Amino acid sequence: MYNIAQNNDNGGTRITGQPTFNSIQPRTRFQLHSSTPGRMYYEVKQIGDASYPLEDNKDTIIPRSERLLFEQQVSIRPSARFRNRNRMTYCLNDVLVPLDPSSQDGYLVLEGTPPFSVVLSIKNIGASHVDKRTIQVPTNTWRLDLPTYSFSSIGPHLVSIETVMDSSSCEQAALDPLLKSIWVDVAETAAIIPFERREDICVGDITQFQLEGIPPWTIGYVQPRPTSLTLTDSDSLADIKSTASPTPRKPKPRHFRSLNSNLACSPSRASHISKRCARLLLPISGSKSMLCRPPKLDMERRSSRIFTKVGALNTAMDIH
Repeated sequence: MYNIAQNNDNGGTRITGQPTFNSIQPRTRFQLHSSTPGRMYYEVKQIGDASYPLEDNKDTIIPRSERLLFEQQVSIRPSARFRNRNRMTYCLNDVLVPLDPSSQDGYLVLEGTPPFSVVLSIKNIGASHVDKRTIQVPTNTWRLDLPTYSFSSIGPHLVSIETVMDSSSCEQAALDPLLKSIWVDVAETAAIIPFERREDICVGDITQFQLEGIPPWTIGYVQPRPTSLTLTDSDSLADIKSTASPTPRKPKPRHFRSLNSNLACSPSRASHISKRCARLLLPISGSKSMLCRPPKLDMERRSSRIFTKVGALNTAMDIH
């Protein structure tokens, strides 16, 4: 008969079993237990033979100082998983590094004996391209941080754990298929592109712009005070009609200040028209418009005032 014990959380040991085995040979082997990781102890408590069977000598035990003791270290098989399955979002040309220090997304939890060697694969679904990276992790947790990898195209990317090894040289455990990978959405940079290459856009004109990015968009403009508007229309193509009244004073340049999409990616380009017409963005049915004041009239100086109609809007104007 022998005792099977294991280390407990309090620094001591606890007995997990007291099996008995028989053998007709002068040599035998213990049945070792490897289902639970940790330190295992096998201690021979009693010995019997044909002359002194254990059934007749149950109270006769070997003194603890004279007992035969075997020790066994059971190492856990290395494994890895993502802490959660939340989708991560990046912009085009971003590198795969943490963006929010307080976020718990993108964390790997590793089990085994550090240090670890983990092989990750990054699959670009649209391009059907797979990039593999090997990382060395000194602890049991690690956050996705690959400054040498950047997202070169938009669309979904799948980051998966391929293999994991630790210092025990044990074969890795089966990975959880639900927690071995996470999705990364890569969005295009916010941009505004005119369909027409017109330098002058006047009151009442209609033109079209294409917005790139994820709606809604926030567009900043000057009129002449800096301000902004938000376009919530999911359609990135919009007709634009100017409905603002021009002022009689000398026009000042007005232009786009900033452009942001719902993802808050940095704008890759900005529209700018700086000719004789001023510009203004206005929210018209979920789209945008631009204002251009017609050129000033040069006439013989008179003291009277006349009223004229410009772009279907009544405007008082001094004629000099």
